[in-house]
Amino acid sequence: RLERPIHMGMRLDARTIHAASSGALQRQSEGEHPTLQAAVAPSYTQQAQLQGSHSQPDDAFGETVAVDGDTAVVGSPTIDGSAGATYVFVRSAMTWSEQAYLKAPGSQANDAFGQAVAIDGNTIVVSAPGQNNGVGAAYVFVRNGSTWTQEAVVTATDGATGDEFGFSIAISGNVLVIEAPLHKNAGVRSGA
Repeated sequence: RLERPIHMGMRLDARTIHAASSGALQRQSEGEHPTLQAAVAPSYTQQAQLQGSHSQPDDAFGETVAVDGDTAVVGSPTIDGSAGATYVFVRSAMTWSEQAYLKAPGSQANDAFGQAVAIDGNTIVVSAPGQNNGVGAAYVFVRNGSTWTQEAVVTATDGATGDEFGFSIAISGNVLVIEAPLHKNAGVRSGA
C-alpha cells in the first residue's frame, strides 16, 4: 500500500485541471464492508449506496472515484494484498448497478491498481503506481456496449523504481495526464 495522502479527485477540463475534495460520491463505512453514497444535484440527496461485488474489509473501496454522466468508476487499491481492482457502476433512471470489475492482467501484491481513476465518455484510465517496484503504470479501458476491454498500458519512458507513475491521473478526449510524484529527473523527489 502506498503511504501517501489520499488524492480525492482530479479532473481535466479543457485547459484547466481541477482538484476536488468532495463531490457526488461520499465514502463511508457500514459494518465491515465499505460503501459509497451517490447523490444528485441540485440538492445532493442520497440516490444510492454502492458496494462492490468483491469488496472486503480494508480494501479501500471508494478511495478514488470518477464520474462522467451515468457512469461511476470506483478504485479499490488495497484489495487482494494491495494488487487492487476497480469497479464500474452505471445508472439507469434512479438505479445504479455494477457493470464491470476490472483488474490488471498479471497483477501482484502492492501494485495498487485503482489508486487513481479517471473517465471520459467510454474511456477509463486506472493507475497502478506500485507496479514493478513502484515504477508504476496506467491502464486504458474502452467500453463497447456494456463490455470494458483493456486497450493500452501506459508507462513512463524514463521510469525508475519508486517513481509511482500513475499516482494521480486525468483524461479529457485524447489528452491523458499522469503524475509521477517521486520521479527524480530534476533532483530527489522532484516529481513529473
